[in-house]
Amino acid sequence: MGPDGQPVFFDPRGNRIDTVGPRPTPARLGSETIEAENARLGIGPQAGRCRWDGGRVDYGAAVSGLLSTAARPSIDVSPDHDDELADERAASERHAERLKELEREYLDALGTGPGYAFG
Repeated sequence: MGPDGQPVFFDPRGNRIDTVGPRPTPARLGSETIEAENARLGIGPQAGRCRWDGGRVDYGAAVSGLLSTAARPSIDVSPDHDDELADERAASERHAERLKELEREYLDALGTGPGYAFG
């Protein structure tokens, strides 16, 4: 604070800044500008709204969907890679079983596993 009780500002080199220039004002502000600049994207007022209708969440479907997007091994389907293809299929099946196991563990932890009744 300066001796007059007003704030005092300094630049990164320690020089006092005595005056402040006018605040820059963009030519176009507001929602009209945002809508106009994004019109080509087809974004409207409903874009940010979810489609949930307030019904009960199907946690099994949600978790299954999340887990199914996990990285899976790639499969080479060329005819000269039959042994590799069989190994990849086996790995993929093990991966799918592990995903199911993780889903069951997750649902059990939420209390929505087998035997849980919504009330």
